[in-house]
Amino acid sequence: MLQYRTLNRLSNLIQAVAEGEQKTEVIRQVLAEQRHFEPQSAFRRLDQTKTGQLSATDLIDFLEQNKILVSHKEAIQLLRILDLNGDGRVTYADFAESILPQEDARLKQIANLREGYYLEDGESLPYEAEWSLARVLEQEVKNYRNIESLKDILCSSYDFNKLDLFNAIDDVRTGSLTISAVDEFMRSQGKVLSQDQLLAFFRRVSNTNVISYPQFVEIITPVEPSPSYIANSSRLGSSSRGFRQSNLNRSIYNTPSRLTSSKAFQDAEKDIGYQDYLARSASLEKLRNSHYSPARRSNYGSPVRYTTQQRSPYHTPSKDLALTQSMYGSASKGFHQTATSNLNISKSPMRGNEEEHLVRALKEQIVLDRDVEELKNQLSFRHDFNAEDAFRIFDKKARGYISKFEFELSLNDIGIYPTKDELHLFYKRYDRDNDGLLKFSDFSELVTPASIEYAALSKSRVPNYLNPDDGLINFSLETRRLYKKLLNKIFQAEIEAEYIRQKLSRRPLFSLYDAFLAIDNLENGFITLNDFKAILQDYGIFVSTNDLQTLIKRYDKNQDNRVTFPEFMNELTPKSPVKQF
Repeated sequence: MLQYRTLNRLSNLIQAVAEGEQKTEVIRQVLAEQRHFEPQSAFRRLDQTKTGQLSATDLIDFLEQNKILVSHKEAIQLLRILDLNGDGRVTYADFAESILPQEDARLKQIANLREGYYLEDGESLPYEAEWSLARVLEQEVKNYRNIESLKDILCSSYDFNKLDLFNAIDDVRTGSLTISAVDEFMRSQGKVLSQDQLLAFFRRVSNTNVISYPQFVEIITPVEPSPSYIANSSRLGSSSRGFRQSNLNRSIYNTPSRLTSSKAFQDAEKDIGYQDYLARSASLEKLRNSHYSPARRSNYGSPVRYTTQQRSPYHTPSKDLALTQSMYGSASKGFHQTATSNLNISKSPMRGNEEEHLVRALKEQIVLDRDVEELKNQLSFRHDFNAEDAFRIFDKKARGYISKFEFELSLNDIGIYPTKDELHLFYKRYDRDNDGLLKFSDFSELVTPASIEYAALSKSRVPNYLNPDDGLINFSLETRRLYKKLLNKIFQAEIEAEYIRQKLSRRPLFSLYDAFLAIDNLENGFITLNDFKAILQDYGIFVSTNDLQTLIKRYDKNQDNRVTFPEFMNELTPKSPVKQF
C-alpha cells in the first residue's frame, strides 16, 4: 500500500509535466508570431556543420551565443526531447514539430508557409526570431531541471514501486492510463488540472489519448544521457574489412556449449519451479475429484474449432515482404552524403548490392518480431494469464515437456490448426536443445515479453492451477483471444522468417560468411547489438533498443549477447524442405 506522501509526490510530478508543457506552448506561439521566423532557416541556423541533424554541440553553441548556459548532459536531454520519433536523431522534421505551436493550427501553418532566407555561416536570425527560439529551448531545459528533481524526490520514497504507482491511477486495471483516470487521481490528491493542462500532459508523454505502462515508467524514472543523441558518428573500422581468421576460428571451435552453464541453470530453475506447480496442481486436482460431479463437468462445451479455410490469422507469406516507406524514411541530403562517404571509406566484403539485401532481411525480421512482441505485451496486462497455466493446457500429462504430436493435438483442441511445416519451423526456433521436446523453460521464453517492464508484469502473477482438460475455458474471453492470436502470429512469423531465408539463399552472389563479416565491423569474431545497429544506420534505418534486443535474441541461441558465426549461419540457413515462394 502506497503512502499518501508518495502519491502526492507523483501528483506533483504530473502537474509539473503539464505546466511545463503549457509554458513551452505559450513561447512556441510567441515564436511563430514573429514575422521573420521561418522554421527551415532556423534549423540551418543551428545546424552549423550542415549534416542535416542537430548535435549537442550545436545546441550548446546556439544557447551560449544567446547568453544561456547549459551543461552537456542537459544538451543531450534537450536532444532527446526534440527527437519526437525516438530514432536517435534530430532532423528538420523533428525540430519543426517541436518548436511550432501544438494548439494553434492556423499559426503553425502561417509559420510553415513563410519564405525561407539565406544565412551566412555563423550568422544569427533576425533579433526577434533568434530571441524567441532561444526562449523555447531555454524553457525546455528549465522543464527538464524541474521534472528531474521531482523524479528524484519520488524515487527516494521508501515505498516507491513503478507498478503500484501505475495501478494507483489505473484503478480499474485497463493496462493504460486515460485522461479521465489521471483527472480522477489528481483530484484525489487535491490538485485539479484544467482540460488544457490534461491535454498538455498527454501530448508531452504519449501524443495520444492513452499512456502505456512503459511510457509511464519513462516519465517517473530519472533519465541518463544516451550516446545515440550525440552527433551522428560514422562507423569505425579500417578501410580493409578483412576478417581475422583466428577470431573466427576461436568463435567456431571454442564457443561455449549451446546453453551456457548460467543459462542452463536458469532454465533448470524454471523447469523445477514448473514441477512444483504441477505437484500443487495435482493436490488441487485430488481435492476437486473428491467433490466431483459428472453433471458439472458435462456443462463444459468443447472449444470452437475452425477449419483450415476459416483460419483468418493464417495467410500465405507475402511474395514481396517489402519494407514500408515510412520505416526507411527519407533522410536528409546531408545524411546521404555522410552515409555515402562512409561506404566509400569502409568497403563491404559482400559482392554487388548483396549487403543491401542483407540489411533488408534484417529489417524484415525486426518487423516480424515486433508484431509478436506487441501481442506478448498485451497479454502481460491480462490479470488471469501466466506462463504456468498457459503451458499446462498443452502439458496434460504433467511431465514438464511436450512432444510435437502432443502439442499439435492440444492446439487442435483450442481451435488452432498449424500445418506440418509450421510445426516443424516452430520447434526449430523454440526447442533450444533440439531434442524434439518443448520444455516449460522453452515455452516461458516464448510467451514472456522482451521488455523488462512487461516481463516483470507477466512473471509477477501467481498461477491459478487450472484444470488442463478445460482448455481455454478458465481464461477470460479477451485473454483467450489474445493467447490464440499470439500463437497464430508466432506460426505465421516463422513461415515468413523461412521465406526470408530461402529468398537470400536463392541469390547466387549472397554468402553467409561475407554477410557475417559485413556486420562484424570491428572484427571481433562475433556480432553484438551495436554491430546490428551500426549496419542498419548505415542504410538510414533507425530502430529502437527493444527492436535490436529482439533481433539479437533471434540469432543468439545461448543468450550470451554475442552472435557467433555458427549461430548466425544457423538462423539464416533455410530449415524447411517446403518452398515458401
